[in-house]
Amino acid sequence: MRTPRRIANSWNALVGLPTLLRSRLLKLIERERRRAEAGQTAEIRAKMNSLVDPEIIRALYEASRAGVHIRLNVRGMCTLRPGVKGLSDTISVFEPLGELQAPGKKTSH
Repeated sequence: MRTPRRIANSWNALVGLPTLLRSRLLKLIERERRRAEAGQTAEIRAKMNSLVDPEIIRALYEASRAGVHIRLNVRGMCTLRPGVKGLSDTISVFEPLGELQAPGKKTSH
């Protein structure tokens, strides 16, 4: 049974999510980078509303240079530059279909 106190505790946990999510993402990116450096298969697939955090982008660049295959689906603003030789060769960024895009069109930055 969900009591008001339990509900309040659930909401308190949600308040801290953005900072916890950021640190968790950085740890997961680092884990995949280490796997790639060890010669293991490493891949990151993520779907997000935007990607503008410099530290997350830096970590993705480092992972790409280590050989991690990265596929991102970003709905909004993305300041990461995919497909740059020596920086982000293994990164692909796709935008979901918008109302004004032609049917079947995929955009890779």
